[in-house]
Amino acid sequence: GTSLNKKMTAEGVLDVTIESSLKKITTVDAWQEARKKAEEILQCDIPDKCGFHHVAFLMKGCYKDSYCGWAAYAYINWWPMVFIDNYGAYPSVVMHEIGHNLNMAHSGKDKSVYADHTCVMGNPHWTEDLDKQCFNPAKNFYIASQNGWYDKKYVLTLEMDLDHPYWTGHFVGVAEYDKIAAYETEKNVAVVLKLETDSDQDYFIGFNRKTGQNSDNKLASDEVTIIQAGSDGVKYSQSWFVDGLAEDESYSFGDKWGGIKEELILTVSKIDTTQKSLDMQMFKLFWEMPFLLLHLPLLQAVLLHRLVLPKLPSLRLRWHPLCH
Repeated sequence: GTSLNKKMTAEGVLDVTIESSLKKITTVDAWQEARKKAEEILQCDIPDKCGFHHVAFLMKGCYKDSYCGWAAYAYINWWPMVFIDNYGAYPSVVMHEIGHNLNMAHSGKDKSVYADHTCVMGNPHWTEDLDKQCFNPAKNFYIASQNGWYDKKYVLTLEMDLDHPYWTGHFVGVAEYDKIAAYETEKNVAVVLKLETDSDQDYFIGFNRKTGQNSDNKLASDEVTIIQAGSDGVKYSQSWFVDGLAEDESYSFGDKWGGIKEELILTVSKIDTTQKSLDMQMFKLFWEMPFLLLHLPLLQAVLLHRLVLPKLPSLRLRWHPLCH
């Protein structure tokens, strides 16, 4: 508030001097001592009584910790963040640590826990200039599960089985979420789709639109991204980049999907982001599944439904039947 800002070094910034030497105490001891000094100056308890949601402690360096090969750290599902050197000036690093405060784990790829560069919870941009990057579909699903940011009617969960042979809908990239209301009259408008596996490890699908607040994205730009994460997507869990699909590319989830034990394939039929109209920023998702005639010696795929709108980014998910 205004009264607190009058006590600040600058708006939202407070310089404090602690009595201990950073070379003689850990960063944990340092930020806790700095907190007490700040509370004396502000005359309120940090964070709640001061009205803060997150507090970043910026220190000259790390000296006494058992390991100092880091730029910053944050507490999981709690408010404090600690930065050393100049890393507190890097927007993506700050957003990465806020993600931890919000109970989000890292985003990885190929067994490297930080390597998903479609998401700010992977390795962030190490600069003061590049900062426009969003979270991946798994993280966005988690955010929505905590009643944050996205209207839940745009965050869908889908089970592919014999009772649900196909699904059709529109997707909007997170960076263009502000336009999604224009499709209120459409059926199944989504910003993220959870593909339920009947286990705690599920798949999360979204359109990684590289524009606006995601314009500094570094991986799978303007592609359909598939992310895997545990805890049903609703708790702290490492996520993994599975694949990014461009137009006409496919991904197989394997030949033993769910209780049906058939192959499930996701195919991107059409992506077109060259147009300026809202329609060109959307893509069509539809599923194809064979009509199963179990009494036949060989199963044949009979498509129950297929719908592709021209010039719209499109996906196709279909079952490939096994021979019985």
